[in-house]
Amino acid sequence: PNHCRSNATATRTACPSLTHCADAEKWTAGTCIDVREDGSFTVGVRRMELSKPAFLDPSSTRDLDPVVWYPAAGENEPFDPDLGGHVDAEVHPSGPHPVLFYSHGACSLGELQSYPARQLASHGFIVVAPNHPGSMRDDCVFDALIPNALERMADMSGALDGILEANTTPSSPLFGTVDSERVAIGGGSFGGTTAHLAASQDPRFKVAVAVVPGIFPGLEQFIPPFSIPSLSLMGSLDAIVWNDSTRIHFEQYTSPRYLVEIERAGHTALQSECSGNLLLGCKPPITLSLEESQPLGMRWILPFLKLHLAGDLRFEPFLSSPPPPGVTYDFAR
Repeated sequence: PNHCRSNATATRTACPSLTHCADAEKWTAGTCIDVREDGSFTVGVRRMELSKPAFLDPSSTRDLDPVVWYPAAGENEPFDPDLGGHVDAEVHPSGPHPVLFYSHGACSLGELQSYPARQLASHGFIVVAPNHPGSMRDDCVFDALIPNALERMADMSGALDGILEANTTPSSPLFGTVDSERVAIGGGSFGGTTAHLAASQDPRFKVAVAVVPGIFPGLEQFIPPFSIPSLSLMGSLDAIVWNDSTRIHFEQYTSPRYLVEIERAGHTALQSECSGNLLLGCKPPITLSLEESQPLGMRWILPFLKLHLAGDLRFEPFLSSPPPPGVTYDFAR
């Protein structure tokens, strides 16, 4: 029962946490690395103060104040169940660690990005989630989408500037912990759009992850085709963004590129919060629940970052094998 063998020539590999060959195929791609499970690191989390001049009006200031998740050195510090980490724990000394800058959606907050941040931190990534003034819970506006998108794009580069400065500042808790050559950009919804914008404008970002992005009219001129590895995730029941725009841009990006569409996933079902609203895409059993959709999202996000950012070849089978049931997959490598 602890082994899977599909034919006489297949390699028999122990998968003690799985009970059926179908589970091994869906969640491990035959590697016995179960992407639903946490990695080997304890998760730490801390809030940081970070401000930058506005992009369109440099005389004004934008307070980004990111939340940072990271592999931690221990579990002695208090655990925050909402953020999913030990507050202000020391960063694990095995670094420097690859880093993902993750942009929140409209009317959200950096601190609400515990998915995928917490699990990625357990696998050795630092995840930085800044706030976007004008797109937050208490100041969300929709009448200036393009200016807001450009400000958000600059926010991510500004957050990168701030974290790189902290990495070289001896008094900073992040001193010497960030791998400045392994930097990814990502985000969900408007944050996915932000990820595409930042990836096309800032060459310091080496890979891009866009979850349910919306490339709305007028932004195309700011998103020329880029040549870094990219992963785009969509939900088949997304009623907020136009999935065809994501498909169009996918065809324009150079390889390696990956496009994943999860059946019965709505707009918020692939993010950190379930809205409970059918229009926003989280109304089980019509749509997938967070408990169903988030592991499917991580089935692609973690291997993509492990392979293309961290250089871990063990995760290559996840991106080259056929997708599990309920997923449509397209890629060019």
